[in-house]
Amino acid sequence: MQEFNGFNKDIYKFFSDLLVNNNKVWFDTNREFYEKNIKNTSKIFIESMKEAFHLAKLDYIADPKFNLFRINRDIRFSQNKNPYKTNLGIFFPHNINVNDIKKIASGVYIHYGIDECFVATGMHNPSPQLLKLIRKKISDNWYDFESIIENKEFKDSFPKIDNQDKLSKKVVGYSTDNPAYEFLKKKTFVYYKTLPHNIFYSKEIIDITLKSARSSREFSIFLNDVLLDL
Repeated sequence: MQEFNGFNKDIYKFFSDLLVNNNKVWFDTNREFYEKNIKNTSKIFIESMKEAFHLAKLDYIADPKFNLFRINRDIRFSQNKNPYKTNLGIFFPHNINVNDIKKIASGVYIHYGIDECFVATGMHNPSPQLLKLIRKKISDNWYDFESIIENKEFKDSFPKIDNQDKLSKKVVGYSTDNPAYEFLKKKTFVYYKTLPHNIFYSKEIIDITLKSARSSREFSIFLNDVLLDL
């Protein structure tokens, strides 16, 4: 296995230039750089994480053919017709035997962008059916869930919470005196930590990802359990 030593620092320039040249002509001209320094290096990183997860006995999916998000955007139903994403995204789901695991499961997500780099865990904008199951699971097991999200190791790894998307009206089916009520108003369940760009240019990103996976394991298991009821 080829050793991972970090991403090429010039990926910052690549994505900066892509922001203002988001077209096929520019991308084809710079495709060789993308293939070598982003796509191929990501695969080496994923292989390194596969070994790290195995040694740490953590059940996360690490597969070079699976974890890396495609740089091509799906523009079929979007007003934004730019053909390419301007960030690097890699997702390691906690393993559970369900369909569409990459789209719906909780795990560890690594994001490299011009404006922001971060590591995150949780479920982003789950479907109405899944959201209903998550709310019930949290309401029925609030104190267990609270102990997970208030755990020091979890909070150190993911000190920020996405609170942008919440219900402004009453949560149907739940009383306002429910101890979990304010949390049940959420429509997305994501915790994250911002990272400096230079972490991606060294092996340190392996340690950060591994620590994040270990810290969020119970959180992901709790959320992913509801997927079996879909």
